[in-house]
Amino acid sequence: AEKAGDPEPRKDGDEQDKEEAAVEEGILSDNEDEEETKREEVEDTSVLIEKLCAEIYKDGTPRLRTRAMLQHVYHHALCDRYYSARDMILMSQIQYNINHMDTSTQILYNRTCAQIGLCAFRAGLITEA
Repeated sequence: AEKAGDPEPRKDGDEQDKEEAAVEEGILSDNEDEEETKREEVEDTSVLIEKLCAEIYKDGTPRLRTRAMLQHVYHHALCDRYYSARDMILMSQIQYNINHMDTSTQILYNRTCAQIGLCAFRAGLITEA
């Protein structure tokens, strides 16, 4: 029996469970679609970053090349590619000359190192972080 104030008629347990399962399945489906879209966006941005950095590596001044490399490494770390970020920054050997760079590049270097640490932490590489 319905009460006058009830907006919907009451449903039995099986019907309610089916509705909840359908809603949950729709949510999971939406989450999978969002994850796929996010993966595609990351791939798109990675390709763009790669192209832009390649141009700077080819034609830029030493300061611009260094900053582009740091931003490239930062992007790898931001996209949870720890080993790519770590290898790239170590191969650049920037840690040996960062003290001779301008202040804004030193700040970018520190932020990049912090992001690599966060990336390692997110990946569960606690000893690396």
